[in-house]
Amino acid sequence: MDKAKNKSEDRAVIMCICGRTVAVEVIGGQYQDTYYGECECGRKWSLEELTAALEELSQESTA
Repeated sequence: MDKAKNKSEDRAVIMCICGRTVAVEVIGGQYQDTYYGECECGRKWSLEELTAALEELSQESTA
């Protein structure tokens, strides 16, 4: 896999409710689909990518 692409997949930018942008990134370990970050205002953020989990649930409900 291309290292530059992999690096960009490890980060995302979200908007805090205070209006500032927050860079969130994968910390590593068990939860490779969860991104963490902290805003300058002190709020801590966790963002989880749910595509695989939702597909699995959808397949279970149609079985």
